[in-house]
Amino acid sequence: QRRDRPGDADRPLRDRPRARSREATARTAWGALARSSRHAGAEWVERWLATIEAALRQAKTAGLITILNPAPARKLPARMAPLIDYLIPNEVEGALLSGQTIQSPKQAGQAARQLQRAGYRHVIIPLGRQGFVYPRDDTPVHVPGLTVQAVDATAAGDTFVGYFACAIAEGQPLAEALALANTAAACSVTQVGAMPSI
Repeated sequence: QRRDRPGDADRPLRDRPRARSREATARTAWGALARSSRHAGAEWVERWLATIEAALRQAKTAGLITILNPAPARKLPARMAPLIDYLIPNEVEGALLSGQTIQSPKQAGQAARQLQRAGYRHVIIPLGRQGFVYPRDDTPVHVPGLTVQAVDATAAGDTFVGYFACAIAEGQPLAEALALANTAAACSVTQVGAMPSI
């Protein structure tokens, strides 16, 4: 539970002391990630993974909620599981991490439960037009996607993760954060291009 100083409620979030501290931590983590991206090939992948792990550890030390979209798809060390509050892989990433095929919401639910058993606290698997799946009280829940006139799905996954992260950062309950992410992702595919749709 966030405890702001008296009068903080009347100040923009980014101007509050704790928000500034969290923003600085995020900038540090992303700066390290950006530096690691200069390396190519297999060496880059290993450096990328090491940087992600370091950023997650720094975030947990700072008392932050952590969210990881594990792209590009690859196996993650078991030691990273406790560092991740919300793991949000797509079908390909989820299948690789869980070792299970994902071609339906039912299979996605099984994969999500397998990942929870592997130590990931919350697992959410977006399924494009089929919505998303996440375990709730140990039972996989499938929330269908919204019906829209899709023209470009380029940024749908990024939109889902981004809006979800924003809602969680604002303190919204999980179900409401997921509903917002699902709606935002659906809206994003109705426009052409990544940035305009987000």
